[in-house]
Amino acid sequence: MIEALDIQVKGIVQGVGFRPFVYRMAKKYLVNGWVLNAADGVFVHAEGEGKLLDEFVLELSENPPAASRVEEVALKEVPIEGFDSFEIRFSDAAAVEKTTLVSPDLATCDDCARELFNPNDRRFRYPFINCTNCGPRFTIIEKLPYDRASTSMKDFPLCERCASEYGDPLDRRFHAQPNACFACGPQVSWREHEGGDVSAPLGPVSWGATREESDAIFARAARLLAEGGIVAMKGLGGFHLVCDANNPEAVAKLRARKRREGKAFAVMAASVDDARQVCEVGDEEAGVLAGPQRPIVLMRKRPDATFAPGLADRLPELGVMLPYTPMQHLLLHDFADVTKAAKARGCGHIPLLVMTSGNLHDEPIVIDDEDAYEKLFDVADAFLGHNRAIRTRYDDSVVRVIAAGSAGKAVQFIRRARGYAPLPISLASQPAERADAAETLADVGGPATAARRHSVFAAGSEQKNTFTLTRDAEAFVSQHIGDMENAETYDAWLAAKSRYEALFEIAPTLLACDLHPEYLASKWARERSRACGLPLAEVQHHHAHIAAVLGEHGLEGPVCGIAFDGTGYGADGAIWGGEVLLANRAAFERFANFAYVPMPGGAAAVRYPLRMAYGALWAFDLLDHPGAARALEALGEQAAVCEQMIEHGINTPQTSSVGRLFDAASALLGICTAPAYEGEPAILLEAAIDAAELDGAPPSDSVAASFAASSTRCVAGGFDAERTNVSRETCSAEQEKFAGQEKLTGREESAGREEFAGWEGSAGQEGLADREESASWKELADREGSAAQEKLACWKVPAGQGESAGREESAGQEEFAEQEESAGWKSAGQGESADREMPVSQGESSGWEESDDAAAAERYAIAVLKNTATSSSTAQDTSVVLFDAAPCFRALLDDVVAGVPVSVIARRFHDAFVQAVVTAAELARALYGIKAVALSGGVFMNRYLVEHALAALEAAGFTVAVNRDLPPNDGCVSFGQAVVAWAANEEGVAEGDV
Repeated sequence: MIEALDIQVKGIVQGVGFRPFVYRMAKKYLVNGWVLNAADGVFVHAEGEGKLLDEFVLELSENPPAASRVEEVALKEVPIEGFDSFEIRFSDAAAVEKTTLVSPDLATCDDCARELFNPNDRRFRYPFINCTNCGPRFTIIEKLPYDRASTSMKDFPLCERCASEYGDPLDRRFHAQPNACFACGPQVSWREHEGGDVSAPLGPVSWGATREESDAIFARAARLLAEGGIVAMKGLGGFHLVCDANNPEAVAKLRARKRREGKAFAVMAASVDDARQVCEVGDEEAGVLAGPQRPIVLMRKRPDATFAPGLADRLPELGVMLPYTPMQHLLLHDFADVTKAAKARGCGHIPLLVMTSGNLHDEPIVIDDEDAYEKLFDVADAFLGHNRAIRTRYDDSVVRVIAAGSAGKAVQFIRRARGYAPLPISLASQPAERADAAETLADVGGPATAARRHSVFAAGSEQKNTFTLTRDAEAFVSQHIGDMENAETYDAWLAAKSRYEALFEIAPTLLACDLHPEYLASKWARERSRACGLPLAEVQHHHAHIAAVLGEHGLEGPVCGIAFDGTGYGADGAIWGGEVLLANRAAFERFANFAYVPMPGGAAAVRYPLRMAYGALWAFDLLDHPGAARALEALGEQAAVCEQMIEHGINTPQTSSVGRLFDAASALLGICTAPAYEGEPAILLEAAIDAAELDGAPPSDSVAASFAASSTRCVAGGFDAERTNVSRETCSAEQEKFAGQEKLTGREESAGREEFAGWEGSAGQEGLADREESASWKELADREGSAAQEKLACWKVPAGQGESAGREESAGQEEFAEQEESAGWKSAGQGESADREMPVSQGESSGWEESDDAAAAERYAIAVLKNTATSSSTAQDTSVVLFDAAPCFRALLDDVVAGVPVSVIARRFHDAFVQAVVTAAELARALYGIKAVALSGGVFMNRYLVEHALAALEAAGFTVAVNRDLPPNDGCVSFGQAVVAWAANEEGVAEGDV
């Protein structure tokens, strides 16, 4: 019996060969009708015999083209119209609203790669070969619907043969918008410095209009690389700087010219097999490496592989990616041919190319040829470009595969960009809250206009910025923008924002931003809110981190949200970063945090971690510990400056940051005292766990050797102009600031110690499990108690500072007080640090034995204290519990004196924070009944920490969620801001309150 269906397919279904796929399936199952690209996806009218029609529909959802992503298939029975064939209809450009998703750029598919190197194919060695399964998408599209006239390919009219392929539904290039060949498509270009002198003017541009001319350009580029040169190569979303990864001189030259002192370079290998020669590549890594996204994958180096100095020194991992454009395939192929005679040099004797972003220090990636000639003039020896315009910057994505507990292996994003953005992330809770698409089907004109929620624009954070735009329950998280610390990046942010709004036709009606008063993105949001009268949600940084995890997993909460990172503006104005929040999407309470530590010099303590080490030593009363002697000696004259800053409370913000504690530990062990880039101290601290396996490691796994090696790496200039061993003149100038100022009489009275005055400590955690169920969180955890739910959802501006679950005399605080005797809580007021009863080793130890490790966990255990501070009446800035890292740092210094290897100390330090994560979760479960945990923040990019924390939490009976679709660093913050703002709108918060 013949039946008829109208079918709507949503998702990534345009520009990926979906219509020809539907056409082929219709022919296979004897289905008549039509298929149409509309602004709301792909629409199909299908008429056929019932069973065959069912199989046809199943094919659409179960076996779509590899480059597509089917989000939804909606069916509606309709009258039979009597079609006697199946056809592909033209795109419906006049649809009422545009909700089609835009495909990311896709790596060269296997079919095109075979044709690229097939001498009998007419596209043999054509640098822009593509089909509906691969090639540029997001970087060339200008507007929707996705047709050639709406892309940068509009400048290249199709030749007769390409036009024939473009119009043939059975051809792999049917409606492949970037389809081209030597006769009609883009061309490569070549330009190099005259006489091979990088300071000389650039010569004329050569074009690869024919295969012979193009081949000559690639041959010249390969020879230049083999000779140790640097090539600026234009890719899908911007320029790369390329050199021979096996050539130490070339790597060093690239570092010097780009002013990139220490940060690891990523490399490109020709195949998964080649990648296996230098890294440990498991099945999961191989699948990600060779997938259509082709990100950079961080993988452990093979211990038997040899690496050029300067490639990824002192690190256990190397970032590797495979070619994802035809130009890259050609260059790597020709480079391998040129270097065959020199394979005896390094890296498993395989060709590897460094591929690093083509930009100046801290600026956005360059996308235009003329800009490249100007900005990269004295960096690159030559420029390998092309004349296909790039419409948006698109950095390489960076991922790693981690052990995710019971979930097995999982991909963790470090940077989300090419291959993934702008795919949306659903804001809906599980089960998915989607309207019945069948009800929105019109005849051929697409869906009718639907009611809208607020469209949110979330501005993101300062570092590793992304922004997020929402449309109904879809959140479009931008590609990685970068650190918003200069005008160039800010302009790139504005340009990307305008592009997203125009491309997806979204006019934001609600703004969200970080609480920080000085973030550029937040300033823009506040100014826009005032100018346009748009409601603004100011979202606390760490709540955004946890909300991002909730949004990615479709969870509502509440959860015990553990957010560890380097910095985030707190609800009390301090620098947060070691936070345990009781949170749902709309609101949070600060349940616990790491005790505040002073940062002498503020940002200078980040650039020069020995200052952070001094702040930690001061806070923990460990300045006189013999294990700190080398660090204080290395600090030199700055020690006196730091002391005066802290004592006088000048330019010494307080921080609860776990990231800063990792910096301090790294400096105290001599691992990294003068970082070349942001995050290096903590990265190298993790790397020190297995330092014995690393190239470039200190000759002896000891603190003395670490300090000796570190001193040789203290190069003036640093990861910005202010990081160095601060000069004598600078120290003198800082000391002059304190002249005539009265010194405070004691640490108890100093600004740097005020936060400590409200502490009371515990020698144990007895009695916590017996704590009475209290506050709204217990009721909310049981998903009952409407009053508590209502209380939690009360969300004002700025988020984290308005009316919330007020806790002037909270049940939690009262019960802590009642338990002081029974639970063993002790006073830990200032001047009473000795009550911690942690032994200090005196003098040098005669040696260290592995058996000592049995007691290390207890010695390193981070103390759990109760917070009796009464400086605030809100639950969003005053916690119930404080974590005191003093015992951990004392144990670290004890081990330094005892001669314990640095690798062992680093592991013990990490294990202490793993246990702190578990302890925080256990406290939340004991006190409030919350059994779900969410982990986020840049500290959880530490592989050792996140893998061990996941395993330990699951072993303790917790359900754990981590960032899945976004990085745990600040790249997820804009999405978290959008989740909070969207949830507040869902809860019915009045616009004036947002």
